[in-house]
Amino acid sequence: MRCDDSDRARQLARRARTLMDEVVQDAIDLAVQCCGANGIGQDLPLSEFYESVRQFRIVDGADEVHRRVIARHAFEDLEEAELEPLTRFGDPVGKRE
Repeated sequence: MRCDDSDRARQLARRARTLMDEVVQDAIDLAVQCCGANGIGQDLPLSEFYESVRQFRIVDGADEVHRRVIARHAFEDLEEAELEPLTRFGDPVGKRE
């Protein structure tokens, strides 16, 4: 069994990695768009940055998988009664059994 501190560290690392992936990708996308055609040319290092960031995101795995793991961990200690007032997709409000 794992120590709680190592689980917490893993969750924080997942959150940081997912956020960092998105922020860096958005920054590179914006820089490429601002530079226009020069952004994808070999005159500026942006194309290399874009390739590096994209490769890292592919190797690291899909952001959706990381988000699902983060959400699963965030909701694992909740009791069913705490989730009762929440609306679920496809469930009419007040029609739960």
